Amino acid sequence: MKKLLLTMVAAAAASLAFAQTKTTFGIKAGVNFASLQASSSGSSVTATSGSVTMFTAGAYADAPLGNNGLSLQPGLYYTGKGGNSNDGQSTGKLKFSYLQIPVNLVYSVPLSAGKFYFGGGPYAAYALSAKAEDKVNGQNVSVDLTLGSDNNSDIKRTDFGITVLIGFQFTNKLSLGVNSDFGLTSVLPGSNNGYSLKNRVYCITAGYSF
Repeated sequence: MKKLLLTMVAAAAASLAFAQTKTTFGIKAGVNFASLQASSSGSSVTATSGSVTMFTAGAYADAPLGNNGLSLQPGLYYTGKGGNSNDGQSTGKLKFSYLQIPVNLVYSVPLSAGKFYFGGGPYAAYALSAKAEDKVNGQNVSVDLTLGSDNNSDIKRTDFGITVLIGFQFTNKLSLGVNSDFGLTSVLPGSNNGYSLKNRVYCITAGYSF
């Protein structure tokens, strides 16, 4: 898994080196509305948890691929994910923090006020922490979950998926956008009797391009 993360970083760096026109850089921050999608093998039924509000922040590069409006946007972000459940008596939350590397192919349409853009691509993420929060006897309780790939761990270290994004960058270099992360791999390590839990994130961002 770590080897795949390094491969994505190397591919992004190579793309920047071969970009035909000037590469620009930017920063983004926003609010994540994160949930978890549960499923089991042998069944087409899925269930989605309630959402938790987290945040994301990071930087990206924009490397134009010629003059046709296409560009490659690799980035590095700190991002929060997770979900919650409410059975009417108690509310439990899972909160994960990741370092995430997306590599998006973006198409921009120039307009008088700036440019409209949309695109998407794969991401790889490395978990920094995972917590379970609940309220017990009226008191908030937070427990650190173990990260790893074996059956003795609670949450998997790595997450892989697809990002889709859309937004508008104004002529003053400020931008507003929305994006979604769709996890393709379960965050549960080991076999877990065929059960799967995947990240789902909807995000509102603001950014600035240098």
